[in-house]
Amino acid sequence: MVRAPAIGVTGGPGCGKSEVGRLLSARGVAVLDADAVAHRLLAPGTPTQKALVDRFGTRVLDADGQVDRTWLAEKVFGSSEERADLNAIMHPPVLDEIRQWVAERRGRLPLAVLVPLLYEVGLVDPWDAVLCVAANVDVAHARLRLRGWSDAEIGQRLAAQWPLAEKVRRADAVIWNNGTKAELAVAVEKTWNELSERSR
Repeated sequence: MVRAPAIGVTGGPGCGKSEVGRLLSARGVAVLDADAVAHRLLAPGTPTQKALVDRFGTRVLDADGQVDRTWLAEKVFGSSEERADLNAIMHPPVLDEIRQWVAERRGRLPLAVLVPLLYEVGLVDPWDAVLCVAANVDVAHARLRLRGWSDAEIGQRLAAQWPLAEKVRRADAVIWNNGTKAELAVAVEKTWNELSERSR
């Protein structure tokens, strides 16, 4: 019997991690998105939101008491010091929740966690394997521009992460997502089956 694997999914901006997550979820894999965890931890009244307000002031909140993510991104991606402060607030509770989620389900369900900064934060311990979703630079940038990102924003986000080539080098498996969604679905099916076989 094949053991249900726990896979960490990483990659660069615009490479398609979220789409890979949707494809895995559709085939019965339990998927957790680190970005969704962060959003939940920043809900009004949470300790994490309070810590954010203590550090950045009430300007970090919009009129509804939610974190103004656009304002925050503009502020921290222009300053390595402020980005480090944000990471010090956000990373520990996000990583704790990811590790707990994996520990509670490991061995019972096939698992995948989407973690953009998996290597950057040292989250390499809970996985049977790490999958990197990659795309050529021009393809990834075109996708990000369609989301409304400026070239300056793309540059700032990339500068805050490890180079994609290094993530590709370290990963146990890589999916190159330069084509259609149908092609990506085939690649996800093939790669997931291979990773499942390895985790016997």
